[in-house]
Amino acid sequence: MEEDECLNEFRVRKCDLPILVDVLGIPNEIVCDQRSVVGGVEALCMLLKRLAYPCRYSDMMQRFGHRQVPVLCMATNSVLDYIYSAHHHRITQWNVNILNPVALRNYADCILQMGAPLDNCFGFIDGTVRPIARPGVTQRILYNGHKRIHSLKYQAVAIPNGLIAHLYGPVEGKKHDSGMLAESGLLALLQRHAISVDGHPMCVYGDPAYPLRVHLQAPFRHVHLTPQMMNPLSLASLPQKLNGVIPTPSPTFVVCPVLSLFTKPPVGLANPLHGLLPCLFCFGPVRL
Repeated sequence: MEEDECLNEFRVRKCDLPILVDVLGIPNEIVCDQRSVVGGVEALCMLLKRLAYPCRYSDMMQRFGHRQVPVLCMATNSVLDYIYSAHHHRITQWNVNILNPVALRNYADCILQMGAPLDNCFGFIDGTVRPIARPGVTQRILYNGHKRIHSLKYQAVAIPNGLIAHLYGPVEGKKHDSGMLAESGLLALLQRHAISVDGHPMCVYGDPAYPLRVHLQAPFRHVHLTPQMMNPLSLASLPQKLNGVIPTPSPTFVVCPVLSLFTKPPVGLANPLHGLLPCLFCFGPVRL
């Protein structure tokens, strides 16, 4: 397989595959439930192929030596389960490697440079609704009235470098974002760890569905942006129009490669390793 072909099919360069295997700690052989043996690199490529673009296992047979569909399925799921069991703590718990005080300050500085009105915001929090097929039982629990679909929900915190800093879920589709926040215990983690080097509290920014806390900021509810507020050029001349009176910080849009987390999974597939989509987060008028 050529380099560009590998990148196109797996979204990973061919020269980086051995590094990825080593970093993830993939074993040399993956033994499936019916005792089929698949090489570690090959099994990882199966997973990458499966996650790179929606496809059937039968579409992967030619690429992987005409292995049977059950073997492809079991090998892919085995690698997926192994990666999750070995590394899920990096996003389901507080990861000091990327969330230490120095790193939090750097994230906040990057967001501030984009025009944000907060100087201590290091990330963004939101919930995402992932549709599933209508289940045969517990339909009311999984039904999301806002989106009008049966779904699973996740809560994630994203940081400016595009990584998921914290992930919670899945929960039933009817759960409100504030309910997920309470169940996740994220506020307690923020109170314990979200402190800058100089001892000041750091915060994440969410939409109006979240409560206002020291470590969690959100815009005013039921506020609509006027066309003038949406136009950056009009904001630049606003102080002169107000005879030198400086207004409060204006809403600023921040495009951040944050995560709506998953491509649509089939029924029951709720593993948080299904590709990332960019999200658009917006700073509304900040409540201080």
